[in-house]
Amino acid sequence: MSLLASSLDASAACTLDSGDRDVCSGCTHTTIESAVLAASHGETICIDAGAYNESSTLTLSQNITLDTVGGPALTSVVGADPIFDVTAGTATIRGMTIGPDTGLGVDLAAGADLTLDDVVMDGLENRAIDSNGDLTVTNSTVTNNSSSSNGGAMMLDGGTATLTDVHIEGNSSSGDSGAMRAQGNVLFQGTRLFICDNHTNGGGASGVMRMIDIDESGSFITASVFLDNYTPGGVGGHMVVDQDVTLSFLTVVGGSANGGGGGFQIQSFADAIVTHSVIVDNTPNGILDQNGTATFSWNYWDNIQNSNQGLGTPAFTPNPDANLAWTSGCNLADVYPHWAAH
Repeated sequence: MSLLASSLDASAACTLDSGDRDVCSGCTHTTIESAVLAASHGETICIDAGAYNESSTLTLSQNITLDTVGGPALTSVVGADPIFDVTAGTATIRGMTIGPDTGLGVDLAAGADLTLDDVVMDGLENRAIDSNGDLTVTNSTVTNNSSSSNGGAMMLDGGTATLTDVHIEGNSSSGDSGAMRAQGNVLFQGTRLFICDNHTNGGGASGVMRMIDIDESGSFITASVFLDNYTPGGVGGHMVVDQDVTLSFLTVVGGSANGGGGGFQIQSFADAIVTHSVIVDNTPNGILDQNGTATFSWNYWDNIQNSNQGLGTPAFTPNPDANLAWTSGCNLADVYPHWAAH
C-alpha cells in the first residue's frame, strides 16, 4: 500500500448475513451497542453502511471483531466519551470512521489487545487513542485530532504500539507532542508512516512525537516520512527523542522549532541511531544532538548540530530517480525513499 493511498479506497470487508451478528436498519440489532451487548466471545459483528450516533460508550470486554459493509467512506461512529472502551480480550475494529466528536475515540486498557485496520480517526477533540495496552494500527488515517494536554492524536502509555501504513496529519496539542506521546516504557514500532502538518499550539516540545519513556530494547521508526511538522515555541519540530531508538530510511523535511532541533531534538541522555535517512530543509537545524553520542551512518543531511563529533561529508545522496520534491499541504507524490550509496 502506498503511504498516500487512502484507506477510503478499501473494498468492503464483510456482507450482511456473513457475520455472527448484523447491524442495519432492518436487522435485529439497529445499533452497534445492541449487537455488542448480545455478542458472545469470538463473534464478528457486521455493520451496514450508515452514520451511527451511539448513546453509550461501546465497551469491548471479550474477543470480538467489528467489521463494516461500506468501509470508512460510508460508515461512521460517534457518541459517548469515549466512543470505544476496550477493557479486556482481543478486539478488532475495521473499516469505519470514528469521529468527528468532542470526546475520546478509543480507550485501550492495560492487558487488552486492539487492532485498528482500515480506520479513519478524524476530528476527535480529546485525542483519537489513549492506549495502555497492546495496540496495532494498520492501513489507517489519523487526522485533525486534538488534545488540551499532551499527545494530540495518541497517548501511548505502556504496552506496545505497532503502526504500519498510517497517515498522520493535522493533529495538534496544547501541551507537547502534537500527534503522539510515547511513555510508560511502551514498545513503539512504526513502519511506512506518513506524518505531516502536525503541531503544538504553544511552547510544548515536538510537533509530532516525544519519546519520553520507551522500551529501548526494540523501538524503531523506519521507511517513513516527516513533513512540515512544527512547534512554535518548543524544541523538536518533528520529534524529541529522550531515549535510545533506531531511526532508519526516513525522509525528514520542512520541520521547524523555535527552540532548536527543527527536524529531531536528541536529548543529552539518548543514544539514538540515525541511519539511511534524508534530513534536509529543517529550521533552525536538521538534528540537534545535545550530548553528541547519537550514531549517524549513511545519511544525507544539512545543518546537523552535534556537540562532540564532526559529521563530515554526507555518506550518500538520494537516488536521482527518487521523488523527493514536496509542497505545502502534504502533497508529496512519492514518499518511499530509494537510496544509492556513494
